[in-house]
Amino acid sequence: MKYQYGKGYFLFNTYPEAFINYTLLKAPNQEYAAQVLSYLGNPSYIYWDAYYKSGKTQISSPLYFILSNKSLKWAYQIVLFGSLVFVLFGGKRIQRIIPIIKPLQNQTLAFTRTISNMYYTKASHKIIATHKIRYFLAEIRLKYHIETDIYKKDFTKIAALKIGKSFEETEKVINFIKLVEAKQNLTKADLILLNNLIYNLTHNAL
Repeated sequence: MKYQYGKGYFLFNTYPEAFINYTLLKAPNQEYAAQVLSYLGNPSYIYWDAYYKSGKTQISSPLYFILSNKSLKWAYQIVLFGSLVFVLFGGKRIQRIIPIIKPLQNQTLAFTRTISNMYYTKASHKIIATHKIRYFLAEIRLKYHIETDIYKKDFTKIAALKIGKSFEETEKVINFIKLVEAKQNLTKADLILLNNLIYNLTHNAL
């Protein structure tokens, strides 16, 4: 297709593949190419333009320029290696010291001792015995998963089997607990006896 423009004209071809080497090797493609090119005549200038452009034929980025030069390439690699070494080793040395935080102390034992000393000083043997019995029954209930109603008929028998002690030894402790609960006031000797009986029963238990 020919289009007049100013003193010259444009020639458009919709089949540019006809001019490539592979196509020209096959007949009668040579004749087609010759006929198309005959329209050019003998002009002074010919401007050839393809649809697809190849872009830049040479890379002009700064990094390409550095890497293309041997000396600059070595300097660039040394800088990269030095930066990596600094990050891996130098960064650790200048890291801020992490302060040591002391864990909070467990004040439960100190609190328990304070309360027990207060009761003991006031001679509140009954209150101490009540807490001792409650703690003993709670331990039996949580450890052996049984009801701790000491006034039930089969409690002593079940407790003896679970704890791994004789029925007589277990019955002696339960009966003394019942006696302590029935009393309004306890002596120091009663409190010590209660503590020893419970300790002997639970010591080396199952």
